[in-house]
Amino acid sequence: DIICINKADHPRLDRLRAELKQVLGLADPSERPVVVETTAIDASGVPELWQAVCAHRDSLAASGRLEARRRAQLEREILTLAAARVARRLERSLRERPDLAAVIDAVAARRSDPLAAVEALLAEDS
Repeated sequence: DIICINKADHPRLDRLRAELKQVLGLADPSERPVVVETTAIDASGVPELWQAVCAHRDSLAASGRLEARRRAQLEREILTLAAARVARRLERSLRERPDLAAVIDAVAARRSDPLAAVEALLAEDS
């Protein structure tokens, strides 16, 4: 939503600006991010960057998109944590399967493929 070009003192900045302008020209004008240039050595542009961040946050809050994004991020976080926990449980369960070695042997011998192996391990009647 905001693009910060650090090293605004770089000698090839003009080339980067031109390339960025070309890429951003493909986007819907109402969706184009603000571009702010900074230089870390002397902190130039940092106040402008902070101003852009605050303005963008205010805009998102006023439109309701800030809360929507927050909820979407929370959903991703919860689903990621749940998926990791389920994966650990599933892995423990699969390692306890007496037929796991045979399934691995079949894949290693190319009598089966990894997808078929997973389907066999996860089949309801296993």
